[in-house]
Amino acid sequence: MKRRIVIAGANGFLGRELSRWFLDQGWEVVGLVRAGAAVVDGCRRAEWDGHVLGDWVGELDGAEVLVNLAGRSVNCRYTPGNRAEILESRTESTRILGDAVALEKRPPELWLNASTATIYRHAEDRPQGEAHGELGEGFSVDVGMAWEKAFFQARVPGRVRKVALRTSLVLAREPGTVFDYLWGLARLASVQTERVKAAGPFLLPFLESKDPVHRGLAALAAGYLQDKIVLKALEHLLRDHAEITLYWDRGFQQILVGELARNALKRY
Repeated sequence: MKRRIVIAGANGFLGRELSRWFLDQGWEVVGLVRAGAAVVDGCRRAEWDGHVLGDWVGELDGAEVLVNLAGRSVNCRYTPGNRAEILESRTESTRILGDAVALEKRPPELWLNASTATIYRHAEDRPQGEAHGELGEGFSVDVGMAWEKAFFQARVPGRVRKVALRTSLVLAREPGTVFDYLWGLARLASVQTERVKAAGPFLLPFLESKDPVHRGLAALAAGYLQDKIVLKALEHLLRDHAEITLYWDRGFQQILVGELARNALKRY
C-alpha cells in the first residue's frame, strides 16, 4: 500500500512542486482544492472550501502527512477587503483542518502548516530564525502570528507532530513566480524608475542567486534603479560568463550575465 500525503492548497506553486516530488517518490498524493482548481497529473483531487467539514475529511484517515498551504495569494493590492481575505483564508483553513484531524481514529503522524518568514523584523544586521529571531511589526507579521496561533491551538491527538513552515520566497522558472516579476521589474524600471525605486535592496539575493537568469534579470533592473547598496554585488558579476536568453527591445537576444552587469554599472 502506498504512503499517503494530503496537501491542502495543492493547486498553488508550492503545492504543485510538492505534489510532483512525492508522486515521483511513489506516494499517493491527495490535493485539497477549491471548486474549479486543478491539480497536477497523478494527484487525486478532493474538493473543499476551507471553511466547513465535508467528504474530504475521510482523506486524512490513515494519511501519513498533512501539509496545509492554503491561503489567498498576497500578490495583490492590500485593500481592506484583500487584507481580510488574506488573513481569514489562512486562519480558517487551519482551524477546519484541526477540527478534521481531531475526528480521525488514524490521524496523520505529521502536520506541516505554512507560515511566513516575514514574521521576523526586516534585519540587515544578522540572520533571523527560531532560536534568536525577533518578531517584526505590521500586517504581514500580524497575519503570521494569527496563522500560527490558529495552528498551535488546534486540539489534535498528542501523537500528531505539528510543524510551522516559516517560508520565504521560493524561486522557480514557472509562470507567475519571482522569475516573471524580475523581468517585469526590469521593464518597469526602464520606463518609470521612480515608481519602483525602493525595490533596489531587494535585488541583492537575486544578484547572488545560483540561477544565471535571476542574476541577469536582477542586474538589468539594478542598472535602472541605481541603488548603491547593490554595487558590490554587480561588480562581482563582471566576470560572470553565464549566457541567458533575454527578451528585450522587441526580440530575443543571447547575452552574458557579466555584460548585463557591466551595462548596469555604466548607468551609475
